[in-house]
Amino acid sequence: MHDVSSGADDSSPRPSHGVFASLLGASFARLNAQVREVHDGRSRRLQGVATVTRGSSLAARAICRLASLPPAQTDGSVRVALEVTTNGEVWTRWFGNSAPMRSSLRAADGLLVERLGPLRLRFRLAEAGGDLDWLLESVSFLGIPAPRSWLRHTTARCTQRDGRYAFEVNAALPLVGHLVGYRGCVDASDVDSACATVVFDGDCVLCSAWTRFLIRRDRFRRLRFATAQSEYGRRMMQAHGIDPGDPASFLLVVTQGSGTNAHVASAGVLRTLAQLGGAWRLMGALRVVPRFVRDAAYRLLARHRYAWFGRRSECYVPGAAERERFPG
Repeated sequence: MHDVSSGADDSSPRPSHGVFASLLGASFARLNAQVREVHDGRSRRLQGVATVTRGSSLAARAICRLASLPPAQTDGSVRVALEVTTNGEVWTRWFGNSAPMRSSLRAADGLLVERLGPLRLRFRLAEAGGDLDWLLESVSFLGIPAPRSWLRHTTARCTQRDGRYAFEVNAALPLVGHLVGYRGCVDASDVDSACATVVFDGDCVLCSAWTRFLIRRDRFRRLRFATAQSEYGRRMMQAHGIDPGDPASFLLVVTQGSGTNAHVASAGVLRTLAQLGGAWRLMGALRVVPRFVRDAAYRLLARHRYAWFGRRSECYVPGAAERERFPG
């Protein structure tokens, strides 16, 4: 089995459905190009410049702290990591050198639900002249709903400015006053579209089980898959000097910008597990084991995988729910 991770690969499929496309329907196609690209249902990385203002009242400062809202800055840096999960999307934003502001987004009952710390916000999305308006329908704090009269003081819009993705958010509360506002631009071209494509032996029972293991735990959907018996898989293996007829190694190729790094055998396995995120990253600690020991164990397993675990009567075929993860 092999794992090949590539950078911005034109051959990797774009998911046909994302949270924003499902909620907007036909109007999604009318969004400005940069807005549509950022919200097209793919994991990505963005960076740019943003200005943040914070309310000065005691109540405003307390709410901002509880919700982990960003500190004030003027034309400071902003980085965004957008991770697509099986349930929706997770957005992590770094304003300057501040701690990350993380929120999760999902679709429910025709609305976009955002969880931000103790806050739960429900938005109705609307296309307006190519821009994307987030119209606040309800908000609750620690499960306690806020009066609807409070909602009209919050506005959010995404647009396109000078070929960049632009955003502007302003929130205020009665009696509290200005809570937080942030506006800025990021480059939609700064996309971390790199994804790992696991090319595995579709005839191998163990390799097929490994693939199902990865699919179930890849909540950020960073991985793509192909069998070594498929045309797509054969091309990828040959491109990296691997004989498709004898898949007994493991290769991970990571492309970032113009640089490419290849990882083989046990190193490729550990790097693949790291793609799952969370506690799986701790498997990287196994790199303290001498590589020749790890690779010897891997080669022994690869050499006897049919005898020890069996061979499938037919090549692995992805189920309907998996097909978009199999390019080519």
